Amino acid sequence: MKLDHSLCRVVAQLCDFLRWPSISADPAHRRDVAGCARWLAAHLRSIGLDAALHPTPGHPVVLARGPRRPGAPTVLIYGHYDVQPADPIELWHSPPFEPTIRGCKLFARGAADNKGQVFAHIAAVGQALGDPDAKLPNIVFLIEGEEETGSPSIEPFLRAHRRELRPGGTSGYLIGASPRPSEAYAMEQSKKQ
Repeated sequence: MKLDHSLCRVVAQLCDFLRWPSISADPAHRRDVAGCARWLAAHLRSIGLDAALHPTPGHPVVLARGPRRPGAPTVLIYGHYDVQPADPIELWHSPPFEPTIRGCKLFARGAADNKGQVFAHIAAVGQALGDPDAKLPNIVFLIEGEEETGSPSIEPFLRAHRRELRPGGTSGYLIGASPRPSEAYAMEQSKKQ
């Protein structure tokens, strides 16, 4: 399989993201989770988004916005950067935090849930931001670090930030993992205020 240069770059960046053992349920990995959040915010900035880390009682939320486009709809892309523990380790054919390509598949903890999915959205937005002819909506990324532990901080975060998360254009859309009822409720409340 021959890959063009930009795809190779995106796969390398995804592998950098996957190397972080951002296991939110394990206090021994608290620094790894925080480091992953910082890496993610820096990467979002590198593609042209305004990104910030927001502390919570648990792990930080990464919030990033593209350029504001008055009158355009808003797309909020939800995801998470935390992962499940890699146990049982003996079932892995390669180290879980050393991404390995076998055939046309990438193997690493988080490659499918949810780092790979959210990174695909990030890469697509990065590509679109580089196209001067692209007619983009307002883009917001909301990427949390506690989904694998039940998202205890997301509802309070959404309530506290409801005004800044309110769609800025004609309407709003949510893309990503299905939100919990509390997340959907908080997003709905943000539209009303």
